[in-house]
Amino acid sequence: QQLDDGSIVIEDGYGGQIVMGGGNIRITCPGDVLLQPGRNLVGLAPQDVVLRAGNSADLTASRADVRIKAERNLEMIGANSGRGGILIESRDQGAEFDFSKDGEGKDIQGLVLRNKLGTVAAISKNLAISGLEGGTSLIQSRGTLVVRGQDTRLEANESVTIATGPFSSGGASTEFTSHVFNRTDVLLGVGNTVSMTANASSLKVVGGATFYGTLNVSGSATVGASLEVAG
Repeated sequence: QQLDDGSIVIEDGYGGQIVMGGGNIRITCPGDVLLQPGRNLVGLAPQDVVLRAGNSADLTASRADVRIKAERNLEMIGANSGRGGILIESRDQGAEFDFSKDGEGKDIQGLVLRNKLGTVAAISKNLAISGLEGGTSLIQSRGTLVVRGQDTRLEANESVTIATGPFSSGGASTEFTSHVFNRTDVLLGVGNTVSMTANASSLKVVGGATFYGTLNVSGSATVGASLEVAG
């Protein structure tokens, strides 16, 4: 059907319509709209793209990658109603990655947060980084690593190791300030300056170290060079 203004309306007996008028095309129906090409589905908009679902929205790639790019900010919000959260999960069992190639040529294993020129920040009222049983949690820095808090604790069921390297000579001075260590093995490296109260099952000093606080060793103590304890 062609209207007086030049618009064209295509309508079926079930209430589905295709209206072409004023430079726009509107597709409406009481049921579903299916786009099912044999190859690719491409949508190009010079301005905005808006997709809204009243319930869930799914984006799935069955055989390869999903890529989302923003020229400026990329924002995700979960629990907008006050209940719920955000889960970012990887089911890969590897621990290596290679970003030298583009697109699907990248080798990404595990879960990686990357910012080569800026900052990766986690801001939260409560923050937990936990490795599952039998695994390892590694916090590593090639520059300066600072652990700072109103109440800083290092706790372990088996052992806590405090070390700086190299242990042979010339190790940089490192300062640790913490609360009580219990049932732990304490290793002090070259140039360590440690302030804490330790109830240790064993003590090993590699090079010279300075200890401020109370040191109780129930087992063996090995001092490679010198240990100064100032209570």
